[in-house]
Amino acid sequence: MDKPKSSSEIHDNDQPVSTRPQEQENMYELSSLSELYGLLERDAKFLIQDLHSGVFMYKFVIYLLGLIAASGIAFVILTLSYPSAQITISHGVTYWALALAIISALGAVVFAREYLMLKRKYGQLFKTAKEKLH
Repeated sequence: MDKPKSSSEIHDNDQPVSTRPQEQENMYELSSLSELYGLLERDAKFLIQDLHSGVFMYKFVIYLLGLIAASGIAFVILTLSYPSAQITISHGVTYWALALAIISALGAVVFAREYLMLKRKYGQLFKTAKEKLH
């Protein structure tokens, strides 16, 4: 008597028929990855430009927060330096300006750390793209 064939040995029109869900899932993943790589290759220049713009936006926010912090500190210093300014501007406004300056400075530090991490992470990609795509 013949020994029973396993599911991987069953053939239909000389093509193996797989009944294992894992193999079908792997084949689906490979075809999906192929499609994804095709899209990435086709749109690589635009993706890199968008990524570069996103990283550059961090730099812009750092400068903007630094400017806000510096303006707040300058306002507080000027308000406290001139007695006539203290009469016309309440201390509450001065404290709010100081709080805004501190929060802006802390935000600038957080964004600077993130910017440096992204710049280090994608710097080689940007350099290579600049050489090859332009």
